[in-house]
Amino acid sequence: TVFVNGLRAHEESVGVADVLKIKLGKNWPPIYSTEAKLKGYATGVRFNGNGLYIGSTQNFSDLVSFWNIRASGISVVFLPTEQTHRVLPYAQAHIDRLNKLKGRNPHASLDNRLTLYYESVDDEVVKTIQGKITSEKTLSLNKISEHSWNGLNIQPNYHVFSWETATMHVEPFYDGYVADVNLPEKRFIAEEVYEDVDARRQHLGVIIEPYSDTGHPGHTLNLPKIEALNELYSREVIFDPSGLRVRNEGFATAVSLRDRTVRLYPLLEQKLVKGIFKAVNIDAKLSQPGLIAKKLLEKMGELEDARVLKIKGVREILQSGSPETAVTRSHAKQVIRDNDFAKHERLAIEQRTAPKLTPDAVFDYMLKQDFLRAGLELTCTSCKLKNWLSMAQIDDDWTCEFCGAENKTSLHLKDRGDWRFRKSGLFAKENNQEGAIPVLLTLLAIKRIADHSGFTYTTALELHGEGITNCETDFCVLHRNERGSILEIGIGESKSQGGEITKDDCEKLKGVASRLSELGECVQPYIIFSKTSDDFRAEEIELFRELAKEVPVILLTNKELEPYHIYWREDGGIEEDVPERYPHSLEELARNSRARYLDVKKKPA
Repeated sequence: TVFVNGLRAHEESVGVADVLKIKLGKNWPPIYSTEAKLKGYATGVRFNGNGLYIGSTQNFSDLVSFWNIRASGISVVFLPTEQTHRVLPYAQAHIDRLNKLKGRNPHASLDNRLTLYYESVDDEVVKTIQGKITSEKTLSLNKISEHSWNGLNIQPNYHVFSWETATMHVEPFYDGYVADVNLPEKRFIAEEVYEDVDARRQHLGVIIEPYSDTGHPGHTLNLPKIEALNELYSREVIFDPSGLRVRNEGFATAVSLRDRTVRLYPLLEQKLVKGIFKAVNIDAKLSQPGLIAKKLLEKMGELEDARVLKIKGVREILQSGSPETAVTRSHAKQVIRDNDFAKHERLAIEQRTAPKLTPDAVFDYMLKQDFLRAGLELTCTSCKLKNWLSMAQIDDDWTCEFCGAENKTSLHLKDRGDWRFRKSGLFAKENNQEGAIPVLLTLLAIKRIADHSGFTYTTALELHGEGITNCETDFCVLHRNERGSILEIGIGESKSQGGEITKDDCEKLKGVASRLSELGECVQPYIIFSKTSDDFRAEEIELFRELAKEVPVILLTNKELEPYHIYWREDGGIEEDVPERYPHSLEELARNSRARYLDVKKKPA
């Protein structure tokens, strides 16, 4: 009565055997009142549009599927096969109304298509009904299956009161960060509601979609949509075991009517990666090589500061010789210059006024970053053995470390060429930094194409679980594809020049990728192999070809690792031997790797 009187509605009487001829247009059923003040929006790309559901009123699965499709925000009406003659006029009127609706792009195929959904009905019956319906737009058939609900096909609309940009204040908090999000004004709530005691107890759902992770390095609020991790997200981000739910874009949590801010604690990226592996019963922990790479990054500052490692001469200086090997400044500059330095003259490693990068500037940068330390290499006058004296040890006199004889420093200095430079810190170890340099270059290359839509990574991990033994991944990268609906996970192996990727490496990583696939169709694993050499060995390429039949493979050599951007040429152009010249996802990188390295070249006749 309230609905009829208050909104001047009218009733439609339909007999049990009557043909449905209800007029569609401005006459809406009462359920539409629940949309008051709500704005609907769709996430991602919708591959299935409005139309009809053809099913049986006696089939429970048909009724559930119809309900779920309509609940997803798709405009459909039910056309029962038992009463086609009776409901067809109503269904045709619905199709006529949909034909009049203008799409966002009248020329796009998705906007010029209507859909006939069905599940239990035979294909031929559906095609017969399809022939009885007239439509200006194309009528496509969609048989409902378990894949229809995988989050990629039928995507629900979301309804909100408002969608606005908000500011977030981030500051350090113990060993992490705390972020306070300022909620927009709740203009959809009347002022008198705030004074109502009962209304104060009400809660609202708020959806938070972070634009980036800037402000909390090593931590993230870009939470992948893996429902198995909702408890981890809740405990870490809001300190409530069940108060957060992840979505395709961002995440949702509850606030009280009077809350003006939401306090969040960005999740440590390493915990996120460990949580993903834990979801498939794999224990992951940072390995010794991973720790060394992590410490190198902390020393340099951030991943972008590893750009200098793109220069082959820099890698040659840091990876050749023993910890006791000392070089002069002139020799180091010559090594840098002689290793294809010309192609790096436009590389930005720090702010400079000169138009081109020089070997001098590169060597100075290595000193600023403490890659090298200065000292003197002096020969003892007594035992004739060479001694190394760091700047901290240099004084008027020095004692030979071999025979104990006293020497006067001034008598040993001839010119400024006496200064020698040795590798410093972690670079002074004989373990070649546990392979950290190619790992950092790989992460930097992938960051260049993936950072626009959420890029999370961790260095080397040891992986243990049922069926997973003695397995290690040199890195793990997480990236959402351009639609935000698929989480791409990259694991892999990085080698320096001369290193070898074996069949055992491939088999172990394939096993891990198979386990990650258990997370569902919204997660796609990739295996990444990189090497700081100009090419892979022929035996390795054959291994990759076999592996790529089961898991997408990404391959990177100096050709991809050394340029600023993964497919830039020295002249500033873009490589043309790859199908995706401007990749934005791991999927496109895998496509390029297949074209560049794995496709069998046709031999000339």
